Amino acid sequence: MHVFSTPGIATAPLRAITAPGDSSISDALSADLTQRGFFAAPPAALRRAGCWIAVVTTAIWLQVAWNAGAHVSTILAGIATGALLWVISGVATASSLSAQGREAQQQLKGFREFLARVDAQRLERLAPGAVDDNLAWAIALGVTEGWLANSPRPLVRP
Repeated sequence: MHVFSTPGIATAPLRAITAPGDSSISDALSADLTQRGFFAAPPAALRRAGCWIAVVTTAIWLQVAWNAGAHVSTILAGIATGALLWVISGVATASSLSAQGREAQQQLKGFREFLARVDAQRLERLAPGAVDDNLAWAIALGVTEGWLANSPRPLVRP
């Protein structure tokens, strides 16, 4: 995930920006959202646990298959099972939101949709040089195309 992804704007991965205490912003946000009840468990911890479960399961399977002199198809099945567990752990991590987190996610999606449908009349009512209070949210949620297209005057000075 990048802080900015628009061509021509300097980009930086979110993990490269540090928070107080030298933790990454991503880790700090994850810990804060977990503490506030938006995640059932820290996503990074779930991701690590899922990956370790996949690796350990595959290693045990391969060791047992090797010791038993199993056919190559059994070994390949063990590798496929490990890969499947790895994918499932990623999916489980992505869906680790609590009920409060799912509700907040829906609200944010609705707000993003609202911002994406900005109307020209609303922007025309702004005083010259004024910035709409929601512009920062539009930038953060990546829906500035509609704002730029509907703006009666440039939002950024050349």
